[in-house]
Amino acid sequence: DDRGRAAEPRELERRAIGKTTFKVESAMVTTPQRIQIRQVLQRMGLKATQGEESATIPEFLKLTTELAACAGGDAPKPERPDTTSLDEISRASGNEQLLAVYNRREDLKTDIANWEGQAKRIEARWPTWESLQSLFKYVGDLKGGSGSAPAG
Repeated sequence: DDRGRAAEPRELERRAIGKTTFKVESAMVTTPQRIQIRQVLQRMGLKATQGEESATIPEFLKLTTELAACAGGDAPKPERPDTTSLDEISRASGNEQLLAVYNRREDLKTDIANWEGQAKRIEARWPTWESLQSLFKYVGDLKGGSGSAPAG
């Protein structure tokens, strides 16, 4: 469409056709490849029916990016994961986007599993860290206490 997003032909309105850019699909996605792509999408809890995988990719990218953000952050959390592969997938469109997911399927599955584990560990440990931080205001009153939180 006029914003550079893939649009279904059924959704095009007559007045928007002049603003639409048409591209020839040069990449072909086979049925076994689509099955593998749907398995990657299902890893994030998304269901895509046969032939509708492209419509689910934006939601997949959104959820995966949010998961990566939860798996890291400012210290003392681990460094945020690298999401350049997700950016590359988002820049593609149509069948090229599906093939990008297919070509990175194993890495995506591994990354998702790692990010889920890391996010769960952060979620479990973060309340303890916050409690520790709140106790540092009392350290200054103790003999030998510096009254400041440790770095990192």
